[in-house]
Amino acid sequence: MTQLHRDEIRTKEVIEWKGIHLLHFSNSSCSQKTRIFLNLKGIDWISHSVNLVTDENYSDWFLGINPRALVPVLVDDGNVHIESNDIIQYLENKFPEPSLIPNEYIESISTLLTEEDDLHIDIRNISFRFLFGKIGKKKDSSIKKLEEDSGTIQGKEDSHKAMGLTFYKDFNEEGITDESVI
Repeated sequence: MTQLHRDEIRTKEVIEWKGIHLLHFSNSSCSQKTRIFLNLKGIDWISHSVNLVTDENYSDWFLGINPRALVPVLVDDGNVHIESNDIIQYLENKFPEPSLIPNEYIESISTLLTEEDDLHIDIRNISFRFLFGKIGKKKDSSIKKLEEDSGTIQGKEDSHKAMGLTFYKDFNEEGITDESVI
């Protein structure tokens, strides 16, 4: 489960938030599946749109709740959860009815979610090549800010951050190559 420790949350105001809050972007596939899951479960939640096009996710405020600068982020009574698949499993455990992940399939679904997570760079390559194009480019200042951000996840330096930085640096320099989407 990818949950920030209290001392890792630098945007302190979210610690006071009550209920379920989702920070998301309309066109993010990870945000979309999380919103679908929340709605299928019938969970009341408060929407907080994050504009990825304007690099809002690179603001000090957002990096203070997700040092990866990614959406979605779920805040449940001040507890910050990142990574959509972990959020889905967290919600299933907290709100067992209606069950969307039956007990007899938990292990196989967890495996499938891991496999789906492994596809994110491929999905990102296709999305940026055919949907977003140049609007997906990140400002050099945003990339630098993420590089310099000292946020940790569960007490450790985040290995996912390097992967994201590499993607955006390469995308800014070369775009998405044919080899990346074949």
